[in-house]
Amino acid sequence: AIIFANWRGFSGGTRDMFNEFGAMIVDALVDYEHPIFIYIPKHGELRGGAWVVIDPAINPDKMEMYADVDARGGILEPPGIVEVKYRAPQQIEESTSCYVPETFPTPPKVLPPDQRMHELYVCELNSYLMSVARNPQAFQDQVEMRLHVRLGTPPERKPESLKQLNMAEDAAWVTVVL
Repeated sequence: AIIFANWRGFSGGTRDMFNEFGAMIVDALVDYEHPIFIYIPKHGELRGGAWVVIDPAINPDKMEMYADVDARGGILEPPGIVEVKYRAPQQIEESTSCYVPETFPTPPKVLPPDQRMHELYVCELNSYLMSVARNPQAFQDQVEMRLHVRLGTPPERKPESLKQLNMAEDAAWVTVVL
């Protein structure tokens, strides 16, 4: 049997939980007597409960798992991995260990997936975000200045879109402006 896996957990709905579909799949895979090949295709994901259900450890003699180099998988979703890997105090400690510029530069660009470059990028991005968190007013002033430049308005005249700017509520808008 071949299983092409590209799942992100189960719905968690009452029907799925009550009928125990995941447990039924596990029971069938444990009892299956023939080879089972699990393949995660290119750009595919196997996350959460779906990983647990088809984990080769449930029938190690018959099950084998393969994945494309661009596939992703694991028990936790990516945001959960970040929370487990770095708790809030550790995030602050890690992000402040890098150089924090006094001005607010343009957010760093995404680099190629080289591990060292990725680590430097994450460190630089954390430093940037911490500098914004420490001085949100300076960040808001910079956003306003960039908007004035784009709209061609003098800084003393506030555009309508900035009169009610709230950093917490309009974070997505601020990202678009940058």
